[in-house]
This record gives sequence, structure tokens and C-alpha cells, in this order.
Amino acid sequence: MSTRSKARKAALDLLYEGDIRKASASALMLQRITDVEYVIRDFTKELIDGVEANRRKIDELISTAPTVSLYTKDETTEAKRAYKFSSKQYK
Repeated sequence: MSTRSKARKAALDLLYEGDIRKASASALMLQRITDVEYVIRDFTKELIDGVEANRRKIDELISTAPTVSLYTKDETTEAKRAYKFSSKQYK
């Protein structure tokens, strides 16, 4: 994994943890990332700071984005058919 990929993963992990714990990802980073390469640490901090500075705009964009199914129409049809079949089997 490249250095920047490691930093992106670290940033995503810290942002997720911060969201779950209702804590600052920057503060969590200071606690967690102490012994890694400075390049990873610096880029991770840059990513976290960018997200935290633009959190309202990011949240707004997410909340207004159209919902997209992870399934194709055919997969959804097959899933519904399987559900109906299993429902009838266990009644």
C-alpha cells in the first residue's frame, strides 16, 4: 500500500471513530499516530482538517444526494423473489 493510501485509510478510520465517539478526529490522531512516518502523519492531518473544516457542506451534499441502489434491477428482482419464496416456506 502506498504512503498516501495509508494516510487516506488512517484519516478515514479516525474520522469514523471521531463520528462514532462524538470526538474530534484531530484529537484522536494526536493520540494514535505518533510513531508513523511524518509523510503519513502530515497528509492524514491535512485530510482530517479538510473534512472537519468542510463538514457542514459535506453533510449537506450527502443529505441531498440521490439514493442509489447497490443492486441492479435484475439483482433486486431476484432478491425479492427469494424473499417471497422463503416467506412462504416458513409460514
